[in-house]
Amino acid sequence: MEKLDEQRLELDLAYRYEFLKNFIGFGDEDVAAIRKVLAELVVLMPEIVKEQYHKLLAYDATARHFVERQHGCASPPPESLADLSAKHGQVKFRMDHMQSYLMQLIGHPFDSKIAVLLDAVGKMHTPKTGNPKINVPLVQMNAFMGMLADLLTERLLALNTDDDTKINCLRAFQKILWIQNDFIVRHYAAADIQSLMRMVPLFGVLTSARIDELAGLLRPRLVQPDKYIVRRGESGDSMFFITSGFVEVMVEPEPVGLGPGDFFGEIALVFGGRRTADVVTLGYCQLLELRRADFEQCLKTEPELMERLRRVAEARLQTEPPPPLHIDFS
Repeated sequence: MEKLDEQRLELDLAYRYEFLKNFIGFGDEDVAAIRKVLAELVVLMPEIVKEQYHKLLAYDATARHFVERQHGCASPPPESLADLSAKHGQVKFRMDHMQSYLMQLIGHPFDSKIAVLLDAVGKMHTPKTGNPKINVPLVQMNAFMGMLADLLTERLLALNTDDDTKINCLRAFQKILWIQNDFIVRHYAAADIQSLMRMVPLFGVLTSARIDELAGLLRPRLVQPDKYIVRRGESGDSMFFITSGFVEVMVEPEPVGLGPGDFFGEIALVFGGRRTADVVTLGYCQLLELRRADFEQCLKTEPELMERLRRVAEARLQTEPPPPLHIDFS
C-alpha cells in the first residue's frame, strides 16, 4: 500500500498534482491522445472562448465580475452592467486570457510544473490576487467548468477522425479538467478560513476586515487519527485552532476533549515556556496553526485579542501541571 503525506498534499502543489494524476490515471497515453488532435484543437479554441463569454454575459451574476477593474487591463472599466458586451475592452482582455490559458493547457507536457498554472486559475478568481473585489462564487466556477467540459466534448465528437481517437481524447480531457477543478476548489476551501474563524469565540472582538487579514497568517494542517500534535515538555512555537475533528488534552485528573471552535497550545506562546500537556487527535483533524512570528505580529496589532488569549492561558495554566524539568548533566 502506497503511503501519502496528507499534510504535504495541502501544501505542495507538485505533490498534489502527481497524486491526482496517478489516482485518476492521467498518463502518457492521455498526453499522446491530446497531442494527436492538437492542431485541430488550436483552431477550435477561439470559438470555444467566444461561446463561454456569450454565456457569462447572459447572466447578471456572472457578468458583474467584468465591471470591476481587471488586474493588468489598460482599458477603463465599464460604469455599469448595461455597458458590458463582448466588444468591451475588459471583456476582450479576459477572453484573451482564457484563450491563452487553454492554449497553455493543451500544449503543456503535463509534468508537475503544470500545477502552477492550474493553481493560478483557482487563485485568480478569489480575492487572493489582482483586484480583491473580484470574488467569483464557487457555484459559478463549477458552472463554468461544466460548460467548458461540454464545449470541449461537443467539439471533440465533431472532429474528422476515428472513434478511438475521439474516445481517448475525451477521456484525457475529462481527467485533466477534474484535476483543474480540484486546484480551483482548494482555494475556496482556504477562503472559508474566515468563516471558520468566526466560529471561534476568541475572534469575536475582530472586525470582518481584521479577520480577513488575520486569516492570511493561519496555516491549515490536516492531522491523522491518534497522532500527537504537541508533546508535554517540548518547546512550543505555535498554537492551533480546531476547524474540524476532535482532540484530547491529556491532563489530570482526566483528559479534556476539544472540538471545532476550540484552540490549544497558547500557553507556551503566551508565557514562552514549554508545552504543559500532550494533545492527541481522536480522528482526522483539520487545524489552523498560528506560528510564533505571526503571533508576535498579532500582539502589536490586536492587543484586545491578545489580552483575552492571555486570560485564557492563565486560567488553563492553573489547572494543568507544569511539564517535567529535564536537566542535562553531560
